[in-house]
Amino acid sequence: MAIAIIALVVSVLVGLVALDGAINARRALDWQKRRDIESRAAVVRVFFEHGAEPHEGYGSFEETPAPVHMTYRLSVIVVNASEQATVFVRSVSLFQLNSETGSTSDGEGLSDASEERDVPLRPLERVVFKVDVRDLTFDVVPGFIGRVELASGETFDSEPEQPWDLFATDPAWLADRQTWEQNPPTN
Repeated sequence: MAIAIIALVVSVLVGLVALDGAINARRALDWQKRRDIESRAAVVRVFFEHGAEPHEGYGSFEETPAPVHMTYRLSVIVVNASEQATVFVRSVSLFQLNSETGSTSDGEGLSDASEERDVPLRPLERVVFKVDVRDLTFDVVPGFIGRVELASGETFDSEPEQPWDLFATDPAWLADRQTWEQNPPTN
């Protein structure tokens, strides 16, 4: 009788261990499926780099005496942050932020599917679109976002961005060359 009880207890313990193994195996399989879906999902990051370049016709810093008129350059950078997915960028646009509501209003495309073919980006690759802020049809001072549309129809937005304080507060930096030459900044 004692052996039967011991055998029963051992079989119950073995059954519990087997049940625990089956539950953990199912959890691992579910995790693996979720992880596989996540690694194949399209993840695109959009961000900006701000810079200044000598205005066209002024040459380099070494050749031109100060003050040099600088052109505010904005680079929209699109990075494929996916682990495995290759994405195809159809278009990149900038949108002005409404300072009161934080929503977007006026938009301007930087690339268009009708002009070029889609830009393929493998994982961790990037593409850069350079913008002369003076060529935009909207004011960047309230802020702006970048929006990327993929060939699949998915869209990804950047975080809201503000222009450099120097350019936002000093209109001479955003003015064209003629206006700048007539009224150069003093310092």
